[in-house]
Amino acid sequence: MKFFLSLLLTVFLLVSCSKIEQRIETSQHDLVFSELAGTWDEGIPLGNGMLGALIWEKGENLRISLDRADLWDLRPMKNMYREGFNYKWVYEQWKKDQYQEVQKMFDRPYDESAGPSKIPAAAMEIPSREFGPIQSVRLFVHKGICRIKWQNGMSMDIFIAKCA
Repeated sequence: MKFFLSLLLTVFLLVSCSKIEQRIETSQHDLVFSELAGTWDEGIPLGNGMLGALIWEKGENLRISLDRADLWDLRPMKNMYREGFNYKWVYEQWKKDQYQEVQKMFDRPYDESAGPSKIPAAAMEIPSREFGPIQSVRLFVHKGICRIKWQNGMSMDIFIAKCA
């Protein structure tokens, strides 16, 4: 499965990296940057509800991380199942204007153990130093396409296709 996914992504990227400019209508809502983010949490987000990606620069590599909405570590965590973990208690705290107690109670399990947690699906790093400086990064919000343009004229379109 990993090999197939890597092969599919590689073929897709090779096909979509070209000097041919595809015309995609821009929108006032598009996100436009002069460089890629340097951390995952500021990366360009793409997705279709089930499959998602983040695009950013990690060192001298273009990094595309993939994720699925249903990949979770759901091992039973003893600190998650205790008295008071119910909607009625949360509602009562809200009515008393003491919602900070709810936040403390529900944050505590994550301070005490590693789960439940999201499991990343995959990531791909493409050495991009030889591409040269980035000219622009644009997220076409209405089309769900991220276009990266380099100053040498090369561009790459990245998108998430529909899952079967």
